[in-house]
Amino acid sequence: MPSIEQQIKEGFDKLATDFETFKKDNDKRIERIEKSGANPGDREEKLAKIEQALDAKTAEIEKLQAALNRINQGGDETEGKSKEKATAEKKAFEKAMRRGEASLTPDEQKALSVASDPDGGYLVRNEVSAEITKKIFESSPVRQFADVVTISTNALEEPADFDEVSSSWVGERSSRATTDTPELQNLRIPTHELYAKPKATQQILEDAAVDIEAWLQSKVVDKFARDEAAAFIGGDGVVKPKGILSYAAGDAWGKVEQVASGSASALTADGFIDLQNSLLEAYQANARWMMRRATMSAARKLKTGGGEYLFALDNSIANGFQMLILGKPVHFAADIPAVGAGNLAVIYGDFRQGYKIVDRVGISVLRDPYSAKPYVEFYTRKRVGGSVKNFQALKILKIASSL
Repeated sequence: MPSIEQQIKEGFDKLATDFETFKKDNDKRIERIEKSGANPGDREEKLAKIEQALDAKTAEIEKLQAALNRINQGGDETEGKSKEKATAEKKAFEKAMRRGEASLTPDEQKALSVASDPDGGYLVRNEVSAEITKKIFESSPVRQFADVVTISTNALEEPADFDEVSSSWVGERSSRATTDTPELQNLRIPTHELYAKPKATQQILEDAAVDIEAWLQSKVVDKFARDEAAAFIGGDGVVKPKGILSYAAGDAWGKVEQVASGSASALTADGFIDLQNSLLEAYQANARWMMRRATMSAARKLKTGGGEYLFALDNSIANGFQMLILGKPVHFAADIPAVGAGNLAVIYGDFRQGYKIVDRVGISVLRDPYSAKPYVEFYTRKRVGGSVKNFQALKILKIASSL
């Protein structure tokens, strides 16, 4: 069986071939429209089938790339820790989750003492916590490219300076007036609680064949991943992170600039070009596009004034196989609105410079055998915050409501 890298390369080669076919048929469609003034139905139907094939192949490649990332990020989960200690911690955690804290021996309590949560319950072992974070990383494109820090307090506070000190030309003997002094802004990112509360019957917990850690992980990951991804894009900042699309429009501190698409209820090539050019050169090197998958279908048809397609493929191993628009990588986020009048449909910029995610240390689990009898609930919580930190580094494409 070919390696994952080879499967990805073959997938991109097929994607490139299909896209060349797509371009030829789209060019013919445009030519017919220009000649007859009407959409040729047969050509539209053929293009739709090719687009479906492109979307399917893209999804397949994304799964392979995610699998490759897991391999590349893998390693011995007991690295830096003796296997005996890791095994003891796992057994103690499993026993506490199955039978409660009272069932632990003194040695088992000692093994878990470093992982106790002052607010109640136990912190998920580092190995499991890292796996949960990794799966969220794969599910949330903002987390993948943002600036992520871990703190031990309730909030992160740091100064932010986007003002420039004033200066002036002056003669050798001229008087020097005091220049304006820039004002520092205070960026505060509080952490908010994200929780999941899966439950299991006591009978299942007594079954030694059930891996409690793995079961908790499978239940928690999907909940955390979906909620985080949505909040980093559109969260209003009330008991959740403040998402990129929730800021007011503008080119000033506390606002994210919005660029009009240039056409009512539709994407345009000029809109993409204007959006890219609105970003300062300092942020262009690591800039990337983010949009929902359906938006890409419309973007594939767009051309520059010179007749070149905005969309392209980079199928080189060195660059990790990328889909490109105007030379910059494209990533999909289902929580970004679809193309529609007045919608904020595309984000462009340097996400590491522009958005900061704050993780509070640890994911904790509290076993509750009382609240939902005959079930045992596992109150699993994580604290996370998010905010735009550099309002120059991100731009948004807004679909025009009217011309």
